Amino acid sequence: MKKIFVLSWFYPPINSSESFVTFKLLSHSRFDYDVWTRGGSSDSVWDRKTNESRMESKNITVIDGPSDMKSWLNGAYDYFVKHIEEYDCVMTRSMPPESHWIGRKIKENFPEIRWIASYGDPLVGTPYLRIDKHKNPYLLRRYIEDEQPSRLQTVKLALSPMRNAQKMIWKKKQKAVLDNIDYSSINDYTLKEADLVIVNNKYQLGHVFSGKYAGLRNKGLVVPHSFDEKLYPKVKNGKNKKITFSYTGHLDDIRNAQALLVALDSLMERDPDLSRRIEVNFYGNLSDKDKLFIINHNLCDVVKLKGNISYIESLGVMEESDWLLLFDANFNEEMKENIYFPAKLVDYIGSYSNIMAITQIEGASADIVREIGGVVCTHSKDEIEMCLSKIIYKKYKPAEMRKDKRKTYESKFVARILDSRTEELLR
Repeated sequence: MKKIFVLSWFYPPINSSESFVTFKLLSHSRFDYDVWTRGGSSDSVWDRKTNESRMESKNITVIDGPSDMKSWLNGAYDYFVKHIEEYDCVMTRSMPPESHWIGRKIKENFPEIRWIASYGDPLVGTPYLRIDKHKNPYLLRRYIEDEQPSRLQTVKLALSPMRNAQKMIWKKKQKAVLDNIDYSSINDYTLKEADLVIVNNKYQLGHVFSGKYAGLRNKGLVVPHSFDEKLYPKVKNGKNKKITFSYTGHLDDIRNAQALLVALDSLMERDPDLSRRIEVNFYGNLSDKDKLFIINHNLCDVVKLKGNISYIESLGVMEESDWLLLFDANFNEEMKENIYFPAKLVDYIGSYSNIMAITQIEGASADIVREIGGVVCTHSKDEIEMCLSKIIYKKYKPAEMRKDKRKTYESKFVARILDSRTEELLR
């Protein structure tokens, strides 16, 4: 059987969620893959600036393309055409959605080639896409309008190297897409022309294949995110003097820690010794708004900002922590069910640590955390404070993690789901 050509803008050594999702899935597959990704450094806010080059697999060959999006897309097509005899299948992964544009181009010119389109998140009809992309969220006036900081804090924000860097990165990121690309058009031709469409949870499947696309639902396949047992450093969770809560990954103005911070502020008012009891650690990106809240409400003794760490280090943090925090964006007004499945949730599951999720009452995250045996809270300050109080003062621990449910998210098991459908497709 020939190899599968994969377009994945995010892939190790780049440290990003999509990189690891792709690697864990493909590395446990029975197929061989050529992954067209980008070489060199990136200025994307989704890259955590650590080198993950140790993540390699014998069945995967990495091909470095250009770091400019337009050149990367065109280069992918040109490379495929030159090596077409080596492939009988192409897999396009989003984000970014533009990779599906190449899938369509290949399918139109080589209809015998099978096309697998992987949806990281839905391309249309979601709250994320209704946000005004033309307004830079890192402009100083946005912070002044939203936070009303003091004069001293305004000066600090104005001079903040981080804020200014994020502002410039945001500008560059907006340019790193094809001109005049309509995501609804990408979604339309992908669902109609792809031979198989991968989504990561049942709620997303229902969302993607709804309305006029309901008749194409047989093209859809749920392939959940996964964890790889072999990647964990096997850190022993010693007896911590404090109860440690940890978050690893990317938070921003949309998906943020605000609800937890407000609850911690309320607890601090009732218990001035809170910092002796718990420590809340954030590894990765936190929005400047959340950072400002931490400073304004004197939470620095409780909340610690640890910065970026490598993926393997983050798995060690998960193993060492008493509780792991999961945050979903608060879209209660926009959608009844949360259709998003954070990839870090399965890494949390693989660590065997306790999980506390702040999400909508119904949806992918809530279902998974409940079935595993974790704690689910809504974005209500009172509810979060109540859960924290039970953990801190009553030493509450949920039931032992269900190993039968945990196993369903192991990479070797999840890869079989895709392999089975791919074999069927290629026959």
